[in-house]
Amino acid sequence: MSGLPSRDDRLMVLDGMRGIAAAIVLIHHVAPATTRSTPLPHGYLAVDFFFMLSGFVLSRSYEERFRRGMSFGAFAMARIRRLYPVMALALVIGAVAAWLNGMPLSFAGMLLVAELLFLPVFGDPIQGVFVLVGVQWSLFWELVANAAHHLLLRRLGPAALVAVIIAGLSLLIAAVALHGSLAIGDRAGDFLGGLPRVTFSYVIGVLLARLQHLRRPSRRGVSGPATLAGLTLLLIGAGWAPAGAAELAIVLVGFPVLIVAGARARLPVWAERSCAAEGVLSYPLYALHLPVMNLTRAILRDRLMAGAASFALVLMLAVSAAFLAAIVLDRRWRRWPARRYLANASPSVRITATCRSAISPASAP
Repeated sequence: MSGLPSRDDRLMVLDGMRGIAAAIVLIHHVAPATTRSTPLPHGYLAVDFFFMLSGFVLSRSYEERFRRGMSFGAFAMARIRRLYPVMALALVIGAVAAWLNGMPLSFAGMLLVAELLFLPVFGDPIQGVFVLVGVQWSLFWELVANAAHHLLLRRLGPAALVAVIIAGLSLLIAAVALHGSLAIGDRAGDFLGGLPRVTFSYVIGVLLARLQHLRRPSRRGVSGPATLAGLTLLLIGAGWAPAGAAELAIVLVGFPVLIVAGARARLPVWAERSCAAEGVLSYPLYALHLPVMNLTRAILRDRLMAGAASFALVLMLAVSAAFLAAIVLDRRWRRWPARRYLANASPSVRITATCRSAISPASAP
């Protein structure tokens, strides 16, 4: 066997959707800092989409392994290997940027150690609990959900999962009523709001994955490009929706419909590579865009004038950093898209790549 995932197993439309969500988060964070405009004020809803997609994909990938006896430790190590290297790189860049921006070196070092251990730092209620890489709060709650998946959720049937979803929704409604929107979980004053956010969305994803008839692409021709466009329009259009009830409706109805459509959709051949690349780049882009932006601002200072050029510069640097991190740190980049590329490359390119792989320690299984 080649070891390459089949088209059905990869669910490439979901890869493309993951890339779109990462891009929405980047614009949500970078545009206000570089252009003084807020084109995507509700871009944080992409995080709820990530939580739901994670529950769906991890259920498909791991629940059969759980039934075959995969231990909690083995699952935890698989998740750490997947998430930690890129986040560690982002934290180092974030610590350097904070120091260059005037933070005392000792304090930056203390934050680096704490956040490498995924320990939130509580201070001012409006301050982020993960200072060096602001999005790390979502990875914290993601890992909590992953642990709950192995310890509890895998043992629950559909009715029990629905009960957990209802409980999560109730807590989420209370949190939105208290804070006014779903923009909660990242600051000291609303950190616990991340728990109902991840509970509600992640468990919906698990439930969707349990429904067997949703697991394979449809032969009836659900359009992959249309599904990708639907997610893009929903996340952009959310900016015109009022905070609160409309956000809950998007997460409760819009995201499940799109994930089901994405899981059943087919892509034309010309779009497969693009979606595969977006899926691999999405997590490095999500983790690195804020520290890269902060480092750029620390180095250029007053020379980084507000405007489209500054946004384009940070975008280019963030995508470049994500690409390099994917190549160096994410083995999936080597295992699948690279092999697909080499399958269609010239003989000289294949020979060169094979030689490099043979002498590279990272190529070892």
